[in-house]
Amino acid sequence: MDSRKEAELGKPELYWKNNMQYIGRNLTFPQSLGVKAWKKILESVSLSEIDTVFDCGANIGRNIGFLKDVDLLSKSSFTALDLNSVALEKLISAYPDVVTKHTNILNFECDQVFDLVFTSGVLIHINPENLEQVYENLMKLTKKYFLLIEYFNRTPVEIPYRGENGLLWKRDFGKHFLEKSGWEPISYGFLWGHEFDAAGFDDVTYWLFRRS
Repeated sequence: MDSRKEAELGKPELYWKNNMQYIGRNLTFPQSLGVKAWKKILESVSLSEIDTVFDCGANIGRNIGFLKDVDLLSKSSFTALDLNSVALEKLISAYPDVVTKHTNILNFECDQVFDLVFTSGVLIHINPENLEQVYENLMKLTKKYFLLIEYFNRTPVEIPYRGENGLLWKRDFGKHFLEKSGWEPISYGFLWGHEFDAAGFDDVTYWLFRRS
């Protein structure tokens, strides 16, 4: 990441760029449970339609590992974005065929478009002032499907994250994206933490949109 982009980072971006504790807390996950969650998320689409995937905020590649399962998207190609270089090193070590981009979601550039673009626990850490810019960036990359997997709250609210403010916001991301994009929502649902916590899906809501 160049010095100009480094200087543009806000508090949430700087926090995640330098956060090593999250990596340590999230090294292993039960594969079968993660695959079960992703089958539920993608049950409304044909997997054969998805040849290219962009994971925006991949960290060490938890979701990529699930999606590479033989029962999901094992033949697809993956690109991963994250601003934490240590996390990307671990991702590359585990999945050397994944293309990685060490950059910031707010100002990255990419000429490619992808069949599936998704965020998982990423938009909650974006300052609400920057959400529309993030949507614009990701919409440019999306050829078919855009997926959000985030914490839900009916009205926008800030929640302290591990004792710090200015790092986590909850809202109805699906409705917000729909209002800004006009894209077609094709499915949505809830991953109950009681069942999916161990796979890293702790009471999250997902919304799947098709490009208009």
